[in-house]
Amino acid sequence: TIGLAASQIDTTTDLILASLLGARSITIFNFAQTLQLLPILLFGSTISQAALPTLSEEITDNNQERFKTTLLTSLHQILFLVFPASVLLLVLRIPIVRLAFGAKLFDWEATILTGKTLAAFAISIFAQSGVQILARAFYAMHDSKTPVMVGIFSVFINIVLSITAVYYFKLPIWALGLSTSVASITNVLILLYFLNRKVHGFDRQLLLVSPLKILFASIITGLCLYVPMKLLDQLVFDTTKTINLIVLTGVVSIIGFSVYLFLAVILQIREARLFLSGISRIRNFQNNLITSPEIIDAEKSNP
Repeated sequence: TIGLAASQIDTTTDLILASLLGARSITIFNFAQTLQLLPILLFGSTISQAALPTLSEEITDNNQERFKTTLLTSLHQILFLVFPASVLLLVLRIPIVRLAFGAKLFDWEATILTGKTLAAFAISIFAQSGVQILARAFYAMHDSKTPVMVGIFSVFINIVLSITAVYYFKLPIWALGLSTSVASITNVLILLYFLNRKVHGFDRQLLLVSPLKILFASIITGLCLYVPMKLLDQLVFDTTKTINLIVLTGVVSIIGFSVYLFLAVILQIREARLFLSGISRIRNFQNNLITSPEIIDAEKSNP
């Protein structure tokens, strides 16, 4: 309850500051926040919720080494999925905003401001997602106090930075997104520090190697997204038309996803093998379903 109250104070402060920048700044802030929440909810929250029962069971069985392995595996899976999503939102922020909220309904200035705010949020998507699994690790260890206190501290940082940026430096609405990112990164780093102490230390190589590989692959993917997007936008597609905007976003996204997966395999990122293995299992399930005798018999029984 205390954590939720602090979160509401943070949200209210952001809305007040956004209103000082103009009525439409509130809409721009909310739209950008909605877009950046998608990968957090899709990957961060779902994987964390799925991991919580296993983490709790391993703590109950007093199997701390297994607990640390499960935690780091879940964290790395989240990072493997949200880092490329962050890069995609950073590079394709303008096309995504125009597709999501309508090129005709949003004037160009509003589109640019929403894109900048979205980019400021996207910097910390990995941190906002990482907090989900780290907080649940504390919950599994019957410690709800630490994540709540750290969360309140990060809210305080966000409020101070937001007031400073808007009231004193007169920065645009994207500064609120940047303040949120700084506070979120601080939150995840402090949680990781306290959790590291609580479990008597993580294996440094196991903790850092995979995320660093994922970060490197994501940076290269960002470059490979930016170049074709600029070329296709200026030389091939007339993005004033919605269908061309959809094609541009789709083509560039496929290129980026392919590059990222290729680099992940080359760098021997373990999460890439798990991802490809999951796709293979889905295909095998579909093939088995198609060739299932029950389905064949059902088809034969139909007149």
